Formats: sequence, structure tokens, C-alpha cells
Amino acid sequence: MEKHLATLKTKLEKNQAVLFDVREQEEWDEGYLKDAFFVPLSQLNLGNIPANTEKTKDQEIYLYCRSGQRVYIAQPILEDMGFKKVTPLDEGFEELRDEGFAAVEP
Repeated sequence: MEKHLATLKTKLEKNQAVLFDVREQEEWDEGYLKDAFFVPLSQLNLGNIPANTEKTKDQEIYLYCRSGQRVYIAQPILEDMGFKKVTPLDEGFEELRDEGFAAVEP
């Protein structure tokens, strides 16, 4: 496992960081990382953010999608919404799952 992913996994286990999944509903329904917040890019583009994410504004947030593209669109939107430390991951859902991040799948 790459060093930054091992560090991320430790931060998540210690509740020092959170994950935002910026994929869309049909992708989420096919599986997502355990404890990730569902924050679809389509909703961010409309200025909408799920109410349950308000408490994460001051936390370290890591974004993932399918292939590492949408996270770079979502990052500045979230920062404009007041989220303090937002880091896009180049690794997508399947890669993170394959690296040992716990996933919920149907």
C-alpha cells in the first residue's frame, strides 16, 4: 500500500479524517467505502450539501470518485462552501477497496 494511503487509513481509524464519495447515486448503490459520506458532485454543482456533513467542515476531508477526475471539480466547490481542508484522492473507489479500505457492497 502506498504511504499516503496507509496514512489515510490510520487517520480514518482514529477519526482524524473523513471520506466524501462524490460519485452519483447509481455508483453509490453499487458499493461505497464504509463510513464515507455520500456527496454527489451533481448536487455540489447545484450548491447543495447533505446536512449530515455540516459537522465535518473543520475536519480533514478526503474525496474519492470512480477514477480520480471528479474530485478535482468537487474540491474548490467544497472549499467555497467553507470546508477547511479538502484533499482529492487520485485513487478511485475500486482501487481504494482493493488497497484494503472497508467497503459496503450489495
